[in-house]
Amino acid sequence: MPRPIMKKDLNALYRNRRFLYYFDVVRSQGKDFELFARHLHKTDDILDVACGTGTLALAVREKVNSVTAFDLSKEMIERAAVKAKKLWARNVNFFRADMRRFDIPRRFDCIIMGNSIILEILDPEAQIAFARRLNRHLKPNGKLLFTTIVFSKMMLENNYYARTITDPTTGNQFTVSYDNELDLSKGIWKSTLLFRDLKTDVEDRFPLRLSILSRREIFFLMALGGFRIEREREYQKSAGMSFFVCRKTA
Repeated sequence: MPRPIMKKDLNALYRNRRFLYYFDVVRSQGKDFELFARHLHKTDDILDVACGTGTLALAVREKVNSVTAFDLSKEMIERAAVKAKKLWARNVNFFRADMRRFDIPRRFDCIIMGNSIILEILDPEAQIAFARRLNRHLKPNGKLLFTTIVFSKMMLENNYYARTITDPTTGNQFTVSYDNELDLSKGIWKSTLLFRDLKTDVEDRFPLRLSILSRREIFFLMALGGFRIEREREYQKSAGMSFFVCRKTA
């Protein structure tokens, strides 16, 4: 039995308790943590942009000197802070900020971004401004590490990505899948994220509006932002996910 679809607003989405629950469980089983960790060093001071509930920041904290992490969502930052306290993560600092406008008075060795964050910016000019803002917050020769969905023909199919997730704390199981509508003329991906509880058969539906970026467009965007992509690795083919290693060049 489906619940009503909520408003198509990411800020409202990130305040929804049901969505936050699903987000936390799915993110805790991410397959990208080790990919990020391989490119970090013990002396690194890193910045986690749009960190969500802090799962990635906390997963790599022991690999680096310090982690500064922010997100616009008050609810997500509060969850992140609670998790950090439980883990005694003293080298991680969480705070609220907007990824489109953040200005931190220091530079970092590395910036990390998970969860296809770059796709949340729909306007091409704003995407370029964002890439340049990231560049300004890196030290000379600094690195940018991020994961994102790369557009492919597979995305034209509804429910192109579906799997069953188990909550490690409660044992509760649910499926996650997408129902897609692509507006290629505007470069917009209108998707409904579907979660179905296998015990109660209750379905939660969350609309998303994301930008569509091909591999070529990602390389072009990074170049405009003053980066050189040194490596790309497709690590979750069923979801179209790739991991990028970029070097600051300007």
